[in-house]
Amino acid sequence: MRGKHWLMISLLLAAADQALKLVFKDAQAVVLPGVLALHGTRNTGAAFSMLSGSPWLVLLASLLLIAVLVIFAHRMRQHRLLSFSLSMIFGGALGNLADRLLRGYVVDYLELLFVQFPIFNFADILITLGAGLTALAVLRLPGEKA
Repeated sequence: MRGKHWLMISLLLAAADQALKLVFKDAQAVVLPGVLALHGTRNTGAAFSMLSGSPWLVLLASLLLIAVLVIFAHRMRQHRLLSFSLSMIFGGALGNLADRLLRGYVVDYLELLFVQFPIFNFADILITLGAGLTALAVLRLPGEKA
């Protein structure tokens, strides 16, 4: 992506995440019976509530991830798929970091009812999809064949 397009996309995704969290932070509703519910919760840890007793460690890890993403995205900006996938990860990381800095916890609200799985949010979806697309993009990068 040219210039700072990856950054603009990231900021738009982070803003969308924050808007959704404002709307669903106190939600308690079944959207699709047996499939999906909105259940606003507070997550003081990282992914799947890991490290919930160590908020400073989670914050430090988040800041480190964001710094690495900025450097990597800047260097890989000529690769569209990779740049877009990193924008997704960066946007999700920014959304969750904003929660940690402003609230002291991350708002999660999406609950899958058909499987035992932690409650999650839009930022988590962005990070997960972005990681998958990053793997795909890296596999497609031109380079030496083994």
